[in-house]
Amino acid sequence: MTVNNNTLVANGYRCGYAEPGRGILVDRFAAGQFYNNLLVNNYYGISGQADTKNISYGNNFFCTANDSTRKYFNSAGSFGKA
Repeated sequence: MTVNNNTLVANGYRCGYAEPGRGILVDRFAAGQFYNNLLVNNYYGISGQADTKNISYGNNFFCTANDSTRKYFNSAGSFGKA
């Protein structure tokens, strides 16, 4: 999957607390590239269950109006290949 140059706004809130949605969902055994995306007020950024060895990402901007969701952001180089 390749996700480049997109704006993702308010993703993942309708699923509920038990299974919140993601801004970008890459599950196990999937590869992906994520560059130049703007993620605004998403419940999660890139899923923590992602196959992180096969993901490359960079230059993504995470922004939220709710401080409680900041802990779900992915910092540059936190996983995957730069």
